[in-house]
Amino acid sequence: MLKYNFAILLFLLLLNNVKLWKTCDDTFCGKVRKSPEGYPRYVLDFASLDFNGNTLTGNLTKNGDLYFELWYTGVGTFNFYIRNRSKKPRQRPTLLNKRKKSEIRLVNQAADYYIFRHGNAKSFIYDDPFKVENYLDDKLVYIINKNDRLVLQANSSGDAVALDVFFPGATQAYGIPQRADNLPLRTTTAASDSDPYRLFNVNTGQYKVKSREALHSSVPVLFAHSQNQTAGIFWIGRAQTWVDISHYSNGINVFFMSENYDIGTAFFNGPTMEEVVKQNTYNHVEYPPPYFAFGYHQSRNSYLNENEVLDVVKQFDANNLPLESVWLDSSYTESKKYFTWDPIRFPNPIRLQNQLAIQNRSLVITIGPHIKTEEGYFVHDEATAKRFYIQNPDGSDYVWKCPAGHCSYLDHLNTNASKFYSSLFEMDTFKAENLHVFLDFNEPTVFENEDHENTLPPELIHRADKLSYRHREVHNAYNDDQTLSTLIGLVGEDVYNTRLETNDSNVYNTRRPFLTTRSHFRFYANGAAVFTGDNYASWDHLQISFPMCLSEALVGAQFCGANVGGSAGIPDDQLYQRWYQAAAWLPFYRGHFDADVPRREPYTYPENIQARVQKVLNQRYAHLPVWYTLYWESILTKASIIRPLFYQYPNEEATFKIDQQLLVGASILAAPIMKPNVIMTSIYLPGGESEIWYNIDDNYKALRGTGHKPLYVNMDSVPVFYRGGSIIARKDTPRLTAEATVNDPYTLYICLDINDMAEGTLYVDDYKTFLYLDRKFLYLRFIFEDNSLSSFKIIEDADYDGAAPITELVVINPPKDVIKVHLYGKSLSKQNPSITYSEDEN
Repeated sequence: MLKYNFAILLFLLLLNNVKLWKTCDDTFCGKVRKSPEGYPRYVLDFASLDFNGNTLTGNLTKNGDLYFELWYTGVGTFNFYIRNRSKKPRQRPTLLNKRKKSEIRLVNQAADYYIFRHGNAKSFIYDDPFKVENYLDDKLVYIINKNDRLVLQANSSGDAVALDVFFPGATQAYGIPQRADNLPLRTTTAASDSDPYRLFNVNTGQYKVKSREALHSSVPVLFAHSQNQTAGIFWIGRAQTWVDISHYSNGINVFFMSENYDIGTAFFNGPTMEEVVKQNTYNHVEYPPPYFAFGYHQSRNSYLNENEVLDVVKQFDANNLPLESVWLDSSYTESKKYFTWDPIRFPNPIRLQNQLAIQNRSLVITIGPHIKTEEGYFVHDEATAKRFYIQNPDGSDYVWKCPAGHCSYLDHLNTNASKFYSSLFEMDTFKAENLHVFLDFNEPTVFENEDHENTLPPELIHRADKLSYRHREVHNAYNDDQTLSTLIGLVGEDVYNTRLETNDSNVYNTRRPFLTTRSHFRFYANGAAVFTGDNYASWDHLQISFPMCLSEALVGAQFCGANVGGSAGIPDDQLYQRWYQAAAWLPFYRGHFDADVPRREPYTYPENIQARVQKVLNQRYAHLPVWYTLYWESILTKASIIRPLFYQYPNEEATFKIDQQLLVGASILAAPIMKPNVIMTSIYLPGGESEIWYNIDDNYKALRGTGHKPLYVNMDSVPVFYRGGSIIARKDTPRLTAEATVNDPYTLYICLDINDMAEGTLYVDDYKTFLYLDRKFLYLRFIFEDNSLSSFKIIEDADYDGAAPITELVVINPPKDVIKVHLYGKSLSKQNPSITYSEDEN
């Protein structure tokens, strides 16, 4: 035990002793940031233009080595690449490559520019200096290379590319997570000691707040927003990237810098925030997580044996606290060898999994990318024999220190290595339906290697099927490659490859996995949960959790949360309770704490604190139908699950910087208390005089959306509002698991707007499998008008017989002369729900 605790303490010290993360000046960024100083200018040779009906190419150098490509797709996306003919294409395929190119046509040309049009979008291509202006409905949306700062370097000094983009009229920029900063991006060029935002995956435990430093994940997607226009860019680069932001009175300039030698971008024309979010995620193919994934999860670093796991569940049940899963760090393994179980502490993992399954609970195990290099360890032996590890430049396997001793790292770009890793989940002790996976350290983390910021050295070699990559070219996407390999391992390769085009009942009946990853890039999240990293028990870490998850949601990582209470440190009682109240309104809800702090499961606290935690957990479970429906709709429509206020109210400038409140879908506004000792708070309610917001914490009192509202609060207060005009489906019977709620009846909360109307949606399937792909689901719309509630299927050819009944309707703020509500629709008329009224003057 002492040895184990010492190892944990040593690991924490190693993380926190990386005193200086690299600055811009320590990397290629220092020189590139001075562009155009020290770099050639690029001029388009009009004589080289080649146009084939959907793609335009042209040379940017006299010898033709450097050339650009541009094309449009039919979803409002403009693709712009610059390539080097003397080099093999280095951009790995992305989902953007699957988007069908659309027809463009030449509409005009002059001595210094050409004009091409696609629908209501058009592009002006200039030769000297080379730049591209893009318009939507004859309004200038962005200018590529406006400041002539294009960098294309591929020589002995190292690879580097850079591109500036100007967004005219934009007042705010958002995106490029992961960063522990406010939602709006700040100017980075105003002070001489100010670094750009950095996108480079590193293991930053207890990170600084209000910082532009790199964190666990990197998503190079940025949006520029104003009251009249929103546009965006996906910088298609997996290498270390720096991003400068400059705010001007007439717009925002963005300067991307990466360690590549070619440039790939996708621009999103908008024109609204909702549209650019959809354009960015148009080709994402995800599955809805299982229903229980939206419940509450308990984690510790770590629960040390089978009895401790079962006792955690027992204590939650004894104290009437809902719980879905217990999480294990690598301590479950034998000597930190993944895909093994410790024979002393976890002697019978199948029995443990069965015991949890009887109680509708799950076990979540941790798997890292580092494989212990111990002869006789079957994973290492096969990886060594078949050359599945990432290699040194001389072709030998890379080996370095890790908590297990010495480790190597599987190369997930190698198809055979990826298949081997996926096959490990077929072992009997890892294939239970209630066994799920948390991918940790997948930045990837390397231990005691401060010269490389405790991650893999940049010159290591990945052996893909047709190309070899230096690690620095693909560093930020190692996480997604492992996540995809894990997903295939959990559902099976046949299921993964055929799930969208099959009639195989074996595919449909496969259980959906619950997968969480600490580090991620952009494309392969596929329903995986993400979180804000190894945070700290402080008010500023609580406050930053909302903007961090909102930023993730905007770029497509929908299932985001923060470790409740902070991973490290000891929260005081007030912070602990406020964190549970706030985190209940993020999609992923997990309590986690490190091994070197006192136990802090909710049942370890006094009754008054337990009661508040229980109340907010019950409220979370009442809203599980809301979360599940919203995730389905995010797959169907690409809309964000949680949204900043400006997403729904883009013309309301007062919302542009608000990030301590959020919207859950379009109908719920959450503004929990995230500061100490608050007795009065100010809530911003958007929408104007015609928008009604009902305070669910105050007997559904109606307030108008006319801006800031003062609100008295106490420790029991969690300011949450339902929007007038919405119908919220809830399950109000308190239960200890999500599974226990499945057959519970629904209550519809009908929140009337100023016209006494409301509408809402509800999605139901079996909550577990891929049967929804066989149209086994129910997707309903409810409409209330003229004192009548009707329902109909949104997707008519789908049906599901297992949906629970609707047994109660709560009409909030009914008309004064209402006598009764008429019910229409086959499913409603059969159920005869009771009707109650919550009267409040609007």
